[in-house]
Amino acid sequence: METKNLNVAIVEDNDPKMESFYNGLKSLSDKYNSLITFNGLAQVLSYSGCLNKYIILVHIKSFGSEWINGISQFKNNWPNCCILVLSEHYEGDYVLKIITAGAAGYIGSDISTEKIEEAILEIAEGGAPVTPMVARKLVEYFQLCRAKTNELTKRELEVTKCLVNGMSYKLIAAELNVSIDTIRKHITSVYNKLDINSKGELFAIYRDVINY
Repeated sequence: METKNLNVAIVEDNDPKMESFYNGLKSLSDKYNSLITFNGLAQVLSYSGCLNKYIILVHIKSFGSEWINGISQFKNNWPNCCILVLSEHYEGDYVLKIITAGAAGYIGSDISTEKIEEAILEIAEGGAPVTPMVARKLVEYFQLCRAKTNELTKRELEVTKCLVNGMSYKLIAAELNVSIDTIRKHITSVYNKLDINSKGELFAIYRDVINY
């Protein structure tokens, strides 16, 4: 695929360390069909135009739920956009939350403009680029999750399977012949044991770690 057919959006964050990177990409604007820049998360979320079919480059320089929620909102607003995250944070649980929120790729923020272009093309062709460090941290995280899943009781695993299969608390209670309050307690216990806070994280762990 030629870059001339691609639409790219860059979300800047006024980080001096990223200035040369942004300038490098902007200098390539004639290589893309469209290149838009935004100054921060709020400006993107207030954008009245359409970013469907855009590859959105996002630099995350600090932890927190702001970007997790923001990326989720991007996908809600523009379901056909692809999000490429650049960050120096490689912690497996945070990477998982970002990917679960809707990011298509997660790479280091210290790589060259050439490598960024390669990642853009990979996403455009249906890939999901991650740098080796990110991949290693994800593997370590899932190994830890696998160890944690061994702490789940047989009933907690049954409840998890039902929940991931889309069943409501009421249906799970009927299926297992227990009260809804009991189901809530089981789910709370599962979340605590796996150290997670959302169904999205549970689905990711179930898909990639828990084996039935």
